[in-house]
Amino acid sequence: MAAPARTCTRRFAALVCDDDRWLEAHDDPNVRRWLEEHDAKTRVRFGRDSVADALMKHVDEIWRTRKTTSLAETKPTKAKPAAKTKRAKDAIELVRADGTTAVLFPTLAAPSGYDDHELSPNGTFAYAERVSGGKDRRELLVRRTTPDATTDVLEGLEGSDVVWDEPRGGLYYTFTPADVPHAERFGAREIRFHRIGGPQREDVTIVPPSRDRNEASGRNPLGMLGRDHLLVRLRSAWDATTTYGVVDLGKEPKVRPLVQPDGRVDEVTRDGEEILALVRHDDGSRTLRRLRATDARGNDVGRIPAGSHYTSHRLVGKMHLVEYGAGFSQRFELHDPRFRVVTAWTAPPGTYERVRFEDGEIVSSRSGLLAIEEVARIDPETGARTPLRRVEAAAWEAARFEVDTFDATSEDGTRVPVTVLRDKNTPRDAKAPLWVYAYGGFRYPQFLHFQAIVAAWVSSGGTYAVVHARGGTEWGRDWNEAALRTHHFRSVTDVVAGVRALHARGYGTPARTLLHGRSHGGLVVSRAAVGWPDLARKVLAEVPLVDMIRYVEAGRGGLTEYGDPDDPGELPSLLHLSTYHAITPGTRYPAFFVTTAIGDERVDPMHPSKLVSALERAHPENEVHLKVDFRGGHLGGGGEPFERSMAEALAWLRTASDEAR
Repeated sequence: MAAPARTCTRRFAALVCDDDRWLEAHDDPNVRRWLEEHDAKTRVRFGRDSVADALMKHVDEIWRTRKTTSLAETKPTKAKPAAKTKRAKDAIELVRADGTTAVLFPTLAAPSGYDDHELSPNGTFAYAERVSGGKDRRELLVRRTTPDATTDVLEGLEGSDVVWDEPRGGLYYTFTPADVPHAERFGAREIRFHRIGGPQREDVTIVPPSRDRNEASGRNPLGMLGRDHLLVRLRSAWDATTTYGVVDLGKEPKVRPLVQPDGRVDEVTRDGEEILALVRHDDGSRTLRRLRATDARGNDVGRIPAGSHYTSHRLVGKMHLVEYGAGFSQRFELHDPRFRVVTAWTAPPGTYERVRFEDGEIVSSRSGLLAIEEVARIDPETGARTPLRRVEAAAWEAARFEVDTFDATSEDGTRVPVTVLRDKNTPRDAKAPLWVYAYGGFRYPQFLHFQAIVAAWVSSGGTYAVVHARGGTEWGRDWNEAALRTHHFRSVTDVVAGVRALHARGYGTPARTLLHGRSHGGLVVSRAAVGWPDLARKVLAEVPLVDMIRYVEAGRGGLTEYGDPDDPGELPSLLHLSTYHAITPGTRYPAFFVTTAIGDERVDPMHPSKLVSALERAHPENEVHLKVDFRGGHLGGGGEPFERSMAEALAWLRTASDEAR
């Protein structure tokens, strides 16, 4: 069907044009037909690609040939709990200390399944989160663990934490109304108490909604402080304005915000009945302060200097674990209870490390571009690592490959890190096809964990690279805050600088480069490709966010991340960031492979659809492919392997690279 005539409106001082509003009507049969036609053409084009099939076969071989090797005897652990929950096939079972089992939550019909599940501390209750088809919305199934107990079904959960309150016979959870407008979605979240065995309609609101459009992920219960106080997150925003509070669970619950006179409370950790609050000061330094639930005053435990690339603080047992940088530049410091450094270490390049407290020990789990996983015990006094187990795959020859890191210089002079994985024997002569991934937002770094599709790609002679653009936390929280709201275009220019530097170092050429981003990353790479059409020949934009003027009206965007198009001071930067509005009629752009999901609750399907339509309209020779998941959501769930679209796009790049030789 022909698109309607050009539509432009004046928004403050700017003229904003949008010729594809008709694609926002998801229930319109014409839109459905348009999606089906594009999807059918794409599946015919890529459905039987031998290169993609070979990559997927290698992915399957890697996972199928995995094996776990024990490297050391484990120390005796604490006494086993009286019971625990575990997944048995697709059901959730109660496992008692004597080894007997009972089904708590039965197997669900596809495409539903279980995510988190947990037993309450005293074993009285259990819950399981029911999810469906890669969607964000979920249900909480909760019941007593006694035989033949009924199961309560709680709706309205989305990214909710659950906190048990066994003495009161229930739990706290975050509730989001299903019909709330997108612009009010996160501000509409509330914290409720559910008494197990009763109907959800009788649940009590403990923390009411705020109606604040600037909330990024809403309110959440974080944990009990003794018997009568609940620690809560009142507002969670990626612009570093997260706020916390304590709820006095009396006859009429009252919320007291956690505030400090010399700075804002940036982060909290529970320590028994006390709170460890990280207070951020105007100079960028942070003070770790111990507070009581009933007392706003506190005692300082330690201080974290400004400019230290701080990312997070956690307790591991009674020790303080401070992380600096994440994903790329991870460094850890382990402090004693008085916050004196006991030991410190840095994760090797190309790895991602998680540290936890398990059965009385400090345990590290490392994954990476070269290694599937290695688990080790860390001596809290010396930092010495004792390997416990290693996961390897016979179909992955890690010794053939190497990780390279270097800095690119962005438009404003900032040094942006780049990580490269390649075969040691592949010459840097710009002939190998180059796959570049980027994200750069939402305080989420590109974790360099093991991915079988990456391993399969480099095994076939390709090169893989990650540009660690500002917006993540690769160099700490300041790296995120440097690319928020009116400054978010820095993420785009960082990607451009990273790709240019890769080419200058002999890692591919524009004709042999695939730019890849997913979700927010799809926005960043698509905007880079539209703004610099000579940067790469191919673009894979998976479920991309692209219309930055209408993003607040549907899906799950974030005003705190990007800015408000209803603010005349922020509209110009949003127009500049918006890929959709940057597409110019008459311009040849790189070839795009775009994906979308009909059930996507984070990135509304209008975004990928409008991107495809605008590219097609811009020039008759623009190559554009759209693949649609008609069953799943933002996280997949449509029945196709998660890596399949990546394999098809890489096969597409491989063909173009061979033609360029």
